[in-house]
Amino acid sequence: MPAPRPAAPRSPSPPTTTPPRPAPPPAAPPPAPRARRAAPSPPAYDLTVCYDKGYQSPCVWFEGRDERGAPLRHADLAADVSASHFGRTVSRDPHPHLGRRCAYVHPCRHAATLARLARTLGGEGGAEGGGDAGAAADATHPERAVLLLLRFVSTVLPTVAYDNTWSAGG
Repeated sequence: MPAPRPAAPRSPSPPTTTPPRPAPPPAAPPPAPRARRAAPSPPAYDLTVCYDKGYQSPCVWFEGRDERGAPLRHADLAADVSASHFGRTVSRDPHPHLGRRCAYVHPCRHAATLARLARTLGGEGGAEGGGDAGAAADATHPERAVLLLLRFVSTVLPTVAYDNTWSAGG
C-alpha cells in the first residue's frame, strides 16, 4: 500500500473581515389612531299628506330611509314610532300615489284628534281671540290645519326633529 501523501502546506489566507452590516431599516411610523366609526346617521323620513275621501280627513304617510337611502326595515320603523301608535293606528300599505309600501297613520280619528288639538292649544299658532272659540274657528284655516297635523305627527314619530319655530297666521 502506498504511503499517504503529506498534506500540501497551506498558503496563508488573507485576514478575513466581516462585511459591514446593513443599516437597520428606518423605524416604522407609529400606528395611526384607530379611526372611529362615525355614529350612524338618523333615518330620514319623507312625509306625504293625502286627503282621504272616505273619512274626509287628511291621511299622513311616511317613508323612512337609512343613511344609504335604503328603506327602513320594519324593526327600525318600530323603533322610531311611539309604542302607543305602532301596530294600532300606524300600519303599512301601498301608498295611494307612489305605489310603494309606506307607513301611515290611519285617518279614522284624525278629524276628532285635530279638533281636540285645536281646543287644547287654544290661542297658540295664530288663533285670534284665544280660547276655544278662536282656536276652533282658526282650525279651519289651511295653515293652522297643517301646523296642527304636524304637531300630531310629532306624537307619532317623536324621535324625528321638527322645526316648531313657525306659527300659522303670524
